[in-house]
Amino acid sequence: FIGFENYSEQLFSSTNITKRLKDFIDEVDQDANRNSDLNDIIKHLCSAIPIQLNIYFIDRIVTEPKVKQRITENQRNNLISDQYDLVEAILRKYPDLNSSNVVSKRNAACLFKKIFNQQSVCVDNYNCSPSRKLLLYFLFLGILYSLRNDNAHGSSFSSTKSSKTTFKRYAMNHFAYLATYTFLIYLLIKKGDSALFSNRIKLLKDNVEENVKEMKRFFGSNLK
Repeated sequence: FIGFENYSEQLFSSTNITKRLKDFIDEVDQDANRNSDLNDIIKHLCSAIPIQLNIYFIDRIVTEPKVKQRITENQRNNLISDQYDLVEAILRKYPDLNSSNVVSKRNAACLFKKIFNQQSVCVDNYNCSPSRKLLLYFLFLGILYSLRNDNAHGSSFSSTKSSKTTFKRYAMNHFAYLATYTFLIYLLIKKGDSALFSNRIKLLKDNVEENVKEMKRFFGSNLK
């Protein structure tokens, strides 16, 4: 993520990483409107998010106020109503997410899986058809940036060096690497020759499809 973070400074002017990520998300969303292969890349990645990573995301929402703020506000710190309303509805539906209730957290994580697959959901009488931008906010500002902060600030011991590391945790790390690597390549393509953008994004989509397929084959039930 540090490589992605540093390279993004060459394309987006903001020195604040949160605002820069939001500018980046706007750019990706606009490009995906024009390029179906980029849209497919986002869909492939979001379909492969491990349930355990959704549980991690939930833990960060309920324990870190800044995470909730990042995923529900735009660059001007104004609320994004559909994202805010969805998060609030989930917190109302599962009021014990900040406890050790494993069943409640897993049920909420399964709901997030539907959201990342862009399925329409009804949560506590709130109807939501997740937009692509919502997925990108949740993925980058919710999951990947939180992982980056935990590692950079020493909030958690390196999971891959612990004797208690599980295969599910390796799946989480693998996905985070795959997603960050993919969008770093996107930035490199974006900075390159615009005439080659479409062809290079098509090659990237083929690569992502194969990587996601292999990830699902290798980790299997550890993604569920």
